[in-house]
Amino acid sequence: MRTSGAIGGANPSSLLKKGVPSNHESDVDLPQPVVAGWQLSGGPPDLKITFSRTGAFGHLGQSAKDIFGGYSPALTAPSATFHVAPTGDDTTGSGAETAPFRSIHKAITSANSTGAPAKIIVDAGEYPRFANPSNGGSVMPEVDMAILARGGGVTTGTFNLFASP
Repeated sequence: MRTSGAIGGANPSSLLKKGVPSNHESDVDLPQPVVAGWQLSGGPPDLKITFSRTGAFGHLGQSAKDIFGGYSPALTAPSATFHVAPTGDDTTGSGAETAPFRSIHKAITSANSTGAPAKIIVDAGEYPRFANPSNGGSVMPEVDMAILARGGGVTTGTFNLFASP
């Protein structure tokens, strides 16, 4: 089997041979159904495609944070903020920064109960099986949520933590 990285024979060198310029930027007219789906306060994003010798690359002219902010106030003006930390406690914690939850599961459940956009700040650390969203069955966000890692990497999974194996 031969693979060239080209789709339908259109690779960067064949496009150059056909007169398609490289290293240029083009505005793209988005189809109406796509534009209708972008209900951002500033309208649809400014989509551009840059063609180069290595391929075509799209960019929106807005960051993911800006786009998210155009849809939901969960990041910039949440109705509630919940904190999660490896040292937190789901029983005695309130989700406040000074009394964080131990599990992301508890934070999502608490955010869902507000019925409004919420922010969850997850401190760096490991969140094993009992502390992640799949604990006790799947828990899914039912309201807009911004879930942010703070202070480094966050590891979640289906593993258990043992003091000694």
